[in-house]
Amino acid sequence: MLHMKNARFIVFLLLGIAFFSCQKSETGRKFTASFTAVLEQPKFNSRTQINDRLLSWSENDMVSLLSVGQNAKMTLSEGAHSRTATFSGEIEPAVEYYAVYPYSDKASLMDEPGKVSIFLPRTQYYTNNSISSGSNPMVAHLTNLNECVEFYNTCGLVTLRLSGFGTVNQVLLRSDTHEKLWGNFSVDMDVEPTSITQRMTYLSNGGETIVLECPEGVELQEEPTNFTFVVPAQSVSKNFTASVYFSVKEQIDFPVHAILVKRAEVSTSSVQTLAAPTMHAQVNPAVQKYFDFIHRNPYRDGDYSYTFIDKFCPPNESYRTDRPFPASIRWTKSIASQVDHIVVSTSSDYSSPFISQKIEEPEKCRTDISNTIPGIKYYYKIVSSTQKALIESAFMTYGERRFLNVDGIYNVRDLGGIPTSDGKKRIRYGKLYRGGRMNSKDINITKKGIETLLSIGIGADLDLRKDDEAQNITQSPLGPTVEYIRFPKSSSGYYQKLNDIDVNIREMQYVIDKLREEKPVYFHCAVGADRTGTLAFLIEGLLGVSENEMSIDYEVTSFSTPPGTRRRTAVPYDYSGMYDAISSVQGATLQEKFRNYFLLGINSTSISKEDLDWFENYMLEEIK
Repeated sequence: MLHMKNARFIVFLLLGIAFFSCQKSETGRKFTASFTAVLEQPKFNSRTQINDRLLSWSENDMVSLLSVGQNAKMTLSEGAHSRTATFSGEIEPAVEYYAVYPYSDKASLMDEPGKVSIFLPRTQYYTNNSISSGSNPMVAHLTNLNECVEFYNTCGLVTLRLSGFGTVNQVLLRSDTHEKLWGNFSVDMDVEPTSITQRMTYLSNGGETIVLECPEGVELQEEPTNFTFVVPAQSVSKNFTASVYFSVKEQIDFPVHAILVKRAEVSTSSVQTLAAPTMHAQVNPAVQKYFDFIHRNPYRDGDYSYTFIDKFCPPNESYRTDRPFPASIRWTKSIASQVDHIVVSTSSDYSSPFISQKIEEPEKCRTDISNTIPGIKYYYKIVSSTQKALIESAFMTYGERRFLNVDGIYNVRDLGGIPTSDGKKRIRYGKLYRGGRMNSKDINITKKGIETLLSIGIGADLDLRKDDEAQNITQSPLGPTVEYIRFPKSSSGYYQKLNDIDVNIREMQYVIDKLREEKPVYFHCAVGADRTGTLAFLIEGLLGVSENEMSIDYEVTSFSTPPGTRRRTAVPYDYSGMYDAISSVQGATLQEKFRNYFLLGINSTSISKEDLDWFENYMLEEIK
């Protein structure tokens, strides 16, 4: 037995008090004492520190030496990095002592003889292939300080084995059965050492979730990394939920089933492969440099005598730098043979799939996801042929615009993301798209490109080309499910001055009507620059976009080929003429001038105030 019976305890206590009352030191009742402590036998996985599975005390270890009315701090003075160590400190004399590792000012003897209270902290700290010093509570009973005393574990260890990608900052382990994993506990030492588990009882001030902090971050690898928790031992299998927090301030939760936590033993979970939620740049760096510069040096309102686009897209240079960057999804080689397909969705339950596609070469351990909306969280899972989710995670893309990669055509982008002049709202994504032609003698959209535009929901094809340019087609190249209409615009320069007001009104009314039917519109001319740019200019002006932002949207076409460089200053296209024309319309603000352009119309052709109000409310969203 670790503890004397109650009557013997009282007798020894009285004798001890009488004995030491006759032998006081010069400094009072306290005296310097030391004792030898040995860790539990190697067959148990007890430790204060793990190093290649060798059991050892660690430097700076301290224990609480408890007796009636006393909690003395004893410090390791010899024996670091071995199973046997010496602890020293000043104590008051007593008949017997109880030692608790690690030292805690919360540790104490309880009223009931043989019981001590210990405190398990909520927060532990990651140590490579080990546990942090001071996280593994042990107890011992001393009746003679001159003897070597054995410390017994009160808890067990749970190790989560994680592989994959990402830097882990924190791991949480939560009991699904609502058992307390930290707080004040009592340990009944009036039992055999191996039975201590059954006599460890939760008292108060605790909770069901413990935290493993990784202050320096832990990079996941192909080979599993061990994350080890110290938890109160259990006599039956338990279920936990683990939450892994990454450096991107995102988390992944997963269940940890049927872990049997035994006193002084390590319980290890199966390997969980994780991919940290990630952020990906959506805008091509060449375009982003232009954005960064022009926002620091915005164009002056009304002054179209200069441009900056040639600094970033030199004249007559024929190359494409508008292509967006995809989000690259990866997995480890260890699961590559099981990978079958990927499902991507904007909802965590995958109820509205954005993509569900076969992975043709899983041995490459990556696949790219394009044409995402900046700032939207996408959930994804890598799935086996048996429908088992091998990896589940999420990603987001960022950038000021949504450029699209559509196979077979060029210069395609979403009007969404452009801010209003007051900076409080922006154009909604996924409703209006501008771009180049889908069919001609030299350019035709591919099957993959058609699938891309259909997948983002295009419901109407607004063609601004003349009949011969469009080869007199009567159906959209996207197929019969997409409504097709052609409003031919002149290819000469005068239309930039907005003189084609009747055509502009019919185009704008068509856009509003299709959006009311929840049919996103793809509007285009031949190269998606000038006639397309005119309609984009009108739409952006109606929605309260600033002159600077409208100029940016026009000039960004320069990064795509074959349109070539488009400058706000260029004479052939007369972009500034559009601003001159709209400036002559009555209205106190630029947005009012655009509204009046459509409200007043020409020859009784106009757009109603109700339609314009609806369009503005529908197409704008708050910037969060």
